[in-house]
Amino acid sequence: MRPRHSDPLMLGQVSSSADTNEGRAVQTGERDVDAANARLKPITVVPVWVASAVAAVLIGVFSPADVYWDHVVLALGGSIVLTFVLQLATSQKDGLVSRTMLSTCGSLVLLAAVTGVFALV
Repeated sequence: MRPRHSDPLMLGQVSSSADTNEGRAVQTGERDVDAANARLKPITVVPVWVASAVAAVLIGVFSPADVYWDHVVLALGGSIVLTFVLQLATSQKDGLVSRTMLSTCGSLVLLAAVTGVFALV
């Protein structure tokens, strides 16, 4: 059954609208989250990368060689926990997976790069 214009929308129904957003048709109830998501990426990703880089350097300088790998794994686990804490603090569900992947994979690459540098030294 199609709702009439005078009938209120029921849960799960979306009405069409003639509004446009940057040249594309928009559904009523749809919002533009690209700007908010773009703003949240550096705020929630860069601190995790910085914490991973600092942890990797501190581990490389102060950790004994026989427990180095254990500490690197703990640093990666800590960066994953920090990632989820920052993502939950933002309370923004749109783009959660991309921000989480970006910060976690960035931390992994940073830890691997610093580990490779210390392995050569």
